Amino acid sequence: WTVLAAWVEDFPRRYVVDLVRQRMEAPEILDAIEKMARSWDVDEVEVEAVQGQLYICQLLRRRGIRVKEIRPDRDKRARYMAASVEWERGHVFFPRQAAWLEGLEEELLSVPAARNDDQADAMAMGVLDSSGSLGPPPEVRGSSLDLPPPSLPTGLGLRVPPGLL
Repeated sequence: WTVLAAWVEDFPRRYVVDLVRQRMEAPEILDAIEKMARSWDVDEVEVEAVQGQLYICQLLRRRGIRVKEIRPDRDKRARYMAASVEWERGHVFFPRQAAWLEGLEEELLSVPAARNDDQADAMAMGVLDSSGSLGPPPEVRGSSLDLPPPSLPTGLGLRVPPGLL
């Protein structure tokens, strides 16, 4: 599975504004990334550059898309645990009405026993990387629930951790 997720970041708040989960081959992945990047006018595309997926980064650059290579420094379970702190703090938001929301919620609630966890992994990586690294999230004081929603920036960060290719 390949998962593409578009995020709006207003640290410490993170908003998932678009999500695609689909079986795709490399040419379809490139087209889907480019389509999402252009539709959201993103600042950069972040690609999980592991398991031989470096070529996706190279091909996106040839298409004129700015790419940041993401290399996780811990296993999926450790990423879920670290990212769950941000969910519990109320720092991660999803649209109330989205065709993909129900499937995402089911997967997030079944981790770590989920049969498929590509969306959950993309969410964890997006949350952890928005702090500037895939290390533990920074300490945040107070509750983000009291803060007003951000105005949408002109450029959005796009997290693109592909699943099995």
